[in-house]
Amino acid sequence: MSIDMPAPQAPAATIAVEASGLPPIMVGDVPIAVPVYLAPMSGVTDLPFRRLARRLGTGMVVSEMIASQAMVRENR
Repeated sequence: MSIDMPAPQAPAATIAVEASGLPPIMVGDVPIAVPVYLAPMSGVTDLPFRRLARRLGTGMVVSEMIASQAMVRENR
């Protein structure tokens, strides 16, 4: 799911990574310049939280974690 927002304007996390000289992490053929990820967490990583993480310089965010058993049993 895309958040459809522009990348941050060089927050502290980006500046620190650039100063360290760390190479980008590759996810397949896609380079992730800032090696800081927002992990999927059930009940925590809603859209406003993911937007905040991106604004603060997280290199990659993902959607909220879902329980696969709930999907199989069609619980909501």
